[in-house]
Formats: sequence, structure tokens, C-alpha cells
Amino acid sequence: MSILLDAFNLAPTDAIAFLKKKGFRFTWNYTQAMNEAHAKAFTVAKVMRMDILQDIKDALEKSMQEGTPFAKFKKELKPRLREMGWWGKKIMMDEEGKGEVVQLGSVRRLRTIYDTNMQSSLMKGRYDGMMQAVEMRPYWQYFHPPIAKVPRPDHVALDGKVFRYDDPFWTTHYPPNGYGCHCRVRSRSKREIDRMGLIVSSGEGNMVDKEIELPDGLLTTVTGYKTKAPDGSATIVWTDPGFNYNPGKVDWKPDLGKYDKDILNQYKKEGK
Repeated sequence: MSILLDAFNLAPTDAIAFLKKKGFRFTWNYTQAMNEAHAKAFTVAKVMRMDILQDIKDALEKSMQEGTPFAKFKKELKPRLREMGWWGKKIMMDEEGKGEVVQLGSVRRLRTIYDTNMQSSLMKGRYDGMMQAVEMRPYWQYFHPPIAKVPRPDHVALDGKVFRYDDPFWTTHYPPNGYGCHCRVRSRSKREIDRMGLIVSSGEGNMVDKEIELPDGLLTTVTGYKTKAPDGSATIVWTDPGFNYNPGKVDWKPDLGKYDKDILNQYKKEGK
């Protein structure tokens, strides 16, 4: 079952809008567009042609609108990418003009592209909806899906934890918190909290940052939440590199001053 149908059983309008309004960005490595940059621009590492980026983005938008599963997304997009020469391993010139054998399109890469973009857009739409109901349901509960093929200890340690919607925890740990993460958030009312005997946790004083070095030598920051593991031992739940942000809080609009007159007129015509 598709991620979208599983979550809402309909095409989420806010999630689709989030994906549609992204600009484009060329990147050689995934480290060149991390954290909030992913929420502002659509990019796929080693896609250096606009027509290929556009086709991938169009396929994602279509899948989101129709609620189609990955199998159909792959079936329709794979032949197109092969036709355009973006498939398999090939020698490409990197940004310094050096030849490098790189992995272009593959089923595994398409799965990552599909899951990451669908989940980020879905959770953006979910965030907007929950924010509209914070007066009645101000508590948010983190859920790790039991259907995960390979449960992540860090994400399991957060399963069931409750924080107020405005707690600093959600600034960095609102899902997805890594590639392939399908964690969810559910809003709760004060009555539900009391009836279920839930404990409201707090990120105040429990959030820590650290700088780590990525494979290409670049540095990035990840944030951890001090808590207890399921076995009761103390642990710090870190965000994965590149996921140290809340996709729901990113409100991006294009700088219209950078576009030529024809593109600007088309943008206004479409009412974006």
C-alpha cells in the first residue's frame, strides 16, 4: 500500500503543494543540499540536467496526487530515465573536471527518492493540519511504525513519547528523521493524555548538538534528545545527518526578482 493511502486514504492537498513549490538545485553529492535546503529545493545527487530533474519531480507529484505505490512510480519512470541516459553506472565528470564512475539511476535510488520526498511532503501536510488544531489538541505523540523492516533503536526509543506542540524537541525531531524513516506524529487532547495516563516529556535542557564530519569532509550539525532506551538505560537520540530540521516549519517562497519577465508572468498566472 502506498505511503499516502496508508496515512490518509486521500491525496493531501498541503503535502502536494509543498512538493510543487520547490525550486530546483543541481548537486553532485547529497551533502551539498542538507537539512532545510531539501525543503526548499528539489534535488537528486548527480542529476545535472534540468529535464531529468523535472521528469522525476513530475512523477513524484503524479504519484502523490493519485496515491500510487512505489511499484507504479518505478514502472513508469524507469524506462524514461533509461531513455534519457540516467541509469546504471557511468563515468561522469565531477565539479573539478575529473572522471568518476558513479551510480546513476537504480531501483534502490528510486526507492530512496520516492520514500524521502513522499514522507517529507506528507509530514509537512500533517504538521500544518495539527497546527490548526493546537487549541484543542496541544500535545503531540511520536510513533514508530511496528511494520518497519529494520527497526532503528533511536526511533524506537522515541515511540509513544509525548511533547507539547511548541516544545523544542519538534524543531529537530519531527519526522522523517532519516532516509527510509516512516515515523508518524499524532495529536492528543488534554483529556486523552489524562485518560491514557500519558507522561508529557520536555526537550527543555535535554537537547544537545554536535558537529560531525561527512564522508566528503564537510561538517554538519546533528541534534540529540536525552532520554531512556526501552531497556531503561540512558541514551541520546540523534537526528540523522541532513535531517536536523522540521519540514513542517519551512515556509519557502521563491525570490521573484531572480526570474525573467515571461517566467514571472506565468508564475503569477498560475496563482502560486
